[in-house]
Amino acid sequence: ARDAVENQKSLLEEIESLKAQLARRSTDREMLNARNLEMRLQEQLSLCRSLEGKVIDLENELFEKRLAAIQLERLRDEKEDLKANLCVLRTIVTVKQKEYQNILDQITRADKNARITEKDNAVEYTRRIGDMRDGHFDIVSSGPPPQNEKQWLLDLEKRTQASGLYYPRRLLYAFHTCLKIAQWAPLTVLAGVSGTGKSELPRSYARYGGLHFDSVAVQPNWDSPQDIFGFFNYLDSRFNAKPLLRALVQSQLSKTEGGFNDQLLLVLLDEMNLARVELYLSDLLSKWELRRGHSTELLPGKLRAKKSPSDLEFDLGANCDKYSVPLGLNTIFTGTINEDESTQALSDKVLDRGNLLYFPRPKKLFSRESLTMGETAPLLPYIEWRSWVKEPKVLSDSSLNAKRSEYQKCLERINEHLSKEDRGLGHRVWQSVEVYMANHPDVIEAINPHQPKDESEQLIAFQRAFEDQLVQRVIPRLRGLALEGSALSCLKEISKEIVTHANGLTGDFKAALSDSGRTFYWRQSDYLET
Repeated sequence: ARDAVENQKSLLEEIESLKAQLARRSTDREMLNARNLEMRLQEQLSLCRSLEGKVIDLENELFEKRLAAIQLERLRDEKEDLKANLCVLRTIVTVKQKEYQNILDQITRADKNARITEKDNAVEYTRRIGDMRDGHFDIVSSGPPPQNEKQWLLDLEKRTQASGLYYPRRLLYAFHTCLKIAQWAPLTVLAGVSGTGKSELPRSYARYGGLHFDSVAVQPNWDSPQDIFGFFNYLDSRFNAKPLLRALVQSQLSKTEGGFNDQLLLVLLDEMNLARVELYLSDLLSKWELRRGHSTELLPGKLRAKKSPSDLEFDLGANCDKYSVPLGLNTIFTGTINEDESTQALSDKVLDRGNLLYFPRPKKLFSRESLTMGETAPLLPYIEWRSWVKEPKVLSDSSLNAKRSEYQKCLERINEHLSKEDRGLGHRVWQSVEVYMANHPDVIEAINPHQPKDESEQLIAFQRAFEDQLVQRVIPRLRGLALEGSALSCLKEISKEIVTHANGLTGDFKAALSDSGRTFYWRQSDYLET
């Protein structure tokens, strides 16, 4: 029994132990399940947060799309409004175009009916011309032609000296030759210090040579062709012509029309570089180019059947044809310049269209006992003047043709030297040089087929003419070159050409190379005294 009790007791203890173990085991499983549930809960919470973020993004996207849809609707509405406005505008444009066309048709019909021409309404046309055709000079018949060109020049020199004016013969002949070749070089510019007779030479040349003369004092404020020719006054509906334009018009009219197209007109632009020459002479600079080679201009005293591209044209207001003024070869232009701080430098465009004749500083000062001018010479017939003008081909038939080729090669070498300093000579320069040499009075006399001089005299006259043109056409291109470096080398090479082919200029060229301003400056023309 005692063993049974003990066994029962041990069994109860074992049962309690087992119960305790069972209790413990139940708690561990629940805890494990709880942990598993907690982990699943965290995963669901994380998923929930992720889904909440996506929901927010989707809501934002939906909002933007709704906003875009609203804007799209607004743009569609605006588009429809613009379409409606466009239709209205097109209608307005169509109406305006019809109105404009109607007005244009009316203007065309009115213009056609009211067009004023010299033929249809001479009174109105003449009124608009104003004083343009009022004679500037008294009409005087030409005198008898001189014996020959050389005799005419000698008489001109004699009359000039008798009035107290003294010019070196070489200077006088150079000026005369420059005027003769106006078709190639239409402007002759006289440069030098004040008081050397630059303005008096053209005046005396015209007075004692038998040319009409008009002097124009250039003003510093000139900046358009109206300053030199005049302008159309729209208030008075008539042209206010300057004296120069009246002189030009008269020079192209026949004697029966109150003109003198069978005589010559010499125009002096005094102190022409006080203003910009390219501005107030713009019309002439372009028309001179068009005048070159026009054979119809070589017929003195003849009327032209039609207009020429070289004509100057002047406005005469609305519904009226422009008035054309021929730029005949019987009109010759010269000018004077002073080289000081008050004047404008001449551009290459101006220099290229003319000859620049430097006046020498007088070594001997002459007195002038009286300011009385001598009697005016009879007017020289233009046809006689034209007979003195020679073509360069006269040199081809003479013994000087080989020398002409030599001078051409000399200029080509000078041109090559100048190109290294970004300067150069064009075809026009050589053309001017050869036509000048062909027209120089001494050269013409030397190669006269009836009384030719010996070869040495011909070569001397030819070289002197070539020297003139070097100074007039080439030397102006050298001004301002520095007397150092490559520019000095260029000038020295040109100096060699001068020593070889134009030794009469050697002294003056050396003087220009010794300029204290350290730039090339042609400051003397002693060669003209020889």
